[in-house]
Amino acid sequence: MNPIPKSVYSDLLNEIFSSLVKTKSEIKIQAWRRKAESLGSVDLFQHKLMLSILDAYINKNEQAIKKAETALLLTQNNFYRGMAYRVIGNCYAHLGKYQQAMDAYWYAYETTKDPEYFYTFFQAATCYDFYDKRMLEMKSLKKDDQVRFKELLDHLNSEIKKLETHNLNLDLYRDILSEAYKVFFANCSGKVTRFASVADSNVSSILFNPELNLETVGLLNDQMNDSLVNLLDKYEFDEILKYPIIFTSENYFNALHY
Repeated sequence: MNPIPKSVYSDLLNEIFSSLVKTKSEIKIQAWRRKAESLGSVDLFQHKLMLSILDAYINKNEQAIKKAETALLLTQNNFYRGMAYRVIGNCYAHLGKYQQAMDAYWYAYETTKDPEYFYTFFQAATCYDFYDKRMLEMKSLKKDDQVRFKELLDHLNSEIKKLETHNLNLDLYRDILSEAYKVFFANCSGKVTRFASVADSNVSSILFNPELNLETVGLLNDQMNDSLVNLLDKYEFDEILKYPIIFTSENYFNALHY
């Protein structure tokens, strides 16, 4: 008897994302691929989407997007289509392409009206200090959720205004954040929280997750320094220095409202 598709899919997701830091074990990754292949006989959509997720896990995000788009062609089920759009959004987020990621998350939300997708869309915008008018379209959310999101939106707008008041270049800041998130998601598969502190001539950002170990923290910071080289063709070195970013495992949650 074949297992229930939902169970196979969700169990495999839980197994893959049980650890914040990505595994480097090729044996484990191949074992996941074999389990994903077993979905082919019971649910072709979930089979294709799981293969997309595994490609994204090993940083083949462009390839993962194409597979997720192929999965979209297999179904008209809104629940499934929302799943696919979220995977596409995640892949764009891994690539540091936040506007494309937000669009994909929004498609997931519009398709399903699931508040979880609205939250993902909203979070993608706040990660980059980016205001999008779609953030106001909360009618399908519960009243308590609307209140919470409006508070977060007020905080976002305040932060953007503070950056503009100090004549800080938002485009440069977002490009640096893009490099930072690319570094993080190349090595990790969980969540990282941004804490920013704005001064007269710079904005210092801390990206943290308490589950990061010291080895990974060191790796992320080393790769971040290397990745800033990618911006030298577009910005002056002295300008880039105004936007330092540090990865840490120290929990800055209580200091988020500065």
